[in-house]
Amino acid sequence: MKRVENGNMYQIGSYSNGKETGEWKTFHNNGKIRQIGKFNNGNQTGEWKFFHPNGNRQGIGNLINGKRFGLWKWYYNNG
Repeated sequence: MKRVENGNMYQIGSYSNGKETGEWKTFHNNGKIRQIGKFNNGNQTGEWKFFHPNGNRQGIGNLINGKRFGLWKWYYNNG
């Protein structure tokens, strides 16, 4: 599934039985990746990475069934 808003790519991912599954990516309006991670049976799971609109890393952490787990790291816009 590709979702486009206002002419810009917004989201790429897959569904299985009506629920998100596998790798998903969402994008900022400028086309750079906003976040990337995986879904399992509609729940965010595993490592998720987040990025500022300039492409620099914003954060990284793990999710289990959509809930934060363990240590999360966040970064300033300038790295």
